[in-house]
Amino acid sequence: MYRIRRKQNKRLHRLNATKDKLFSIISHDLKSPVAAQRIAVENMLENLDNYDIQLLQKNLHEFQQATEVQLELLQNLLNWARVQTGEIKFRPVSLNISEIITEVAELYHLPAQNKDITFNIDVDKDCIVEADRQMMHTILRNLINNAVKFSHENSEILLQAKCTEKVVTVCVKDYGIGISDENMKRLLAFDENLSTSGTNGEAGSGLGLLITRKMLERNGSNLIINSVEGQGTEAMFSLIVNE
Repeated sequence: MYRIRRKQNKRLHRLNATKDKLFSIISHDLKSPVAAQRIAVENMLENLDNYDIQLLQKNLHEFQQATEVQLELLQNLLNWARVQTGEIKFRPVSLNISEIITEVAELYHLPAQNKDITFNIDVDKDCIVEADRQMMHTILRNLINNAVKFSHENSEILLQAKCTEKVVTVCVKDYGIGISDENMKRLLAFDENLSTSGTNGEAGSGLGLLITRKMLERNGSNLIINSVEGQGTEAMFSLIVNE
């Protein structure tokens, strides 16, 4: 009886920690880009008669950035809720992970270009694995998005997929601000709020990293992160090759 109650208490503690984290993200991280959108629109309306093209472009760019942050957070919140409720079904198919890396990198071409970041894509052709396609897209989107977010301007991001006869190892490596040991523990624990900012002030909640870990586990893999504060971060995972 004691063991059952202790197990139930631990589960309740985890659920409360998750709830508190999600409420914190909704009330703080999601509220901030919405407030930024409102300020951007108010500035445009107040100065509509006196706008020059450069000021208009500046305010529209700020509005666009706030919208992208908001959409990213909403998508991650939705994915997290679906993972927690078991709504996301695991549907493995035979797929070329090298092609997916290239596809996802293209999605982040503009954000990378805005920071003068170059993608160095080094993938072996025809790395065929058995995995869930949608989950792989989400995993790579989160990893590449983080790499862009925390990279310095005029830098490089390595996107790599190396095949052997048995496994393919995927690596997303940046040379940005890195993560301290303390913050890494907090990110992986998911038991307290940790809002971090990118090199251009981009918001980060750590939620995408947790979703990535959960989805990799569903695909029989694990997320490995090596990071040195001030030098950059390397995120890796391996998948079994589909022979």
